[in-house]
Amino acid sequence: MKPLSYIYKMLSEYQSVFKYNNFKHFQTVVMGLINTPHRGTMTQIYQSTRPTTTYWALAKFLSRSKWCLDKVTSVLTQQVQKVYSKGVYVYDETKSTNDGYRQFGAHFFINTRYNKRNKNQSKFHHGHQFGAIGWLCDTPEGTRLFPLAVRLMCPGTEEDNSL
Repeated sequence: MKPLSYIYKMLSEYQSVFKYNNFKHFQTVVMGLINTPHRGTMTQIYQSTRPTTTYWALAKFLSRSKWCLDKVTSVLTQQVQKVYSKGVYVYDETKSTNDGYRQFGAHFFINTRYNKRNKNQSKFHHGHQFGAIGWLCDTPEGTRLFPLAVRLMCPGTEEDNSL
């Protein structure tokens, strides 16, 4: 079996999570990330797949379409557990330091009111934390951690932040 056909077979399991057009955009994003050897721009990721969809529809999918992270995570978890049946879930709340202040993970927001040298200057917002869950397992190559979901959590709303 060719590697690409295997990847498309794996991606086909996500079809129930998305509507048809959104599923095609999802495939384009995943294949673009695989085909781009470095962290490129969205245009580089998009063009590396030679897709039949339009770029603006892809960007719109990423920012506006309705899809459920829990359903995507569920399919991803099932796929990882098929291959690596013995493992353990791990959870992490990341903390970071910025400008000498200890804080829960810094979150980047675009600051549309401040432009310097013709470039938008983003800023950090303090007081946010990130929660992540993954599947830790042993492979023939060693111990591996497969990230399954990452969420921005706001302090004070614990019931909304549960993974």
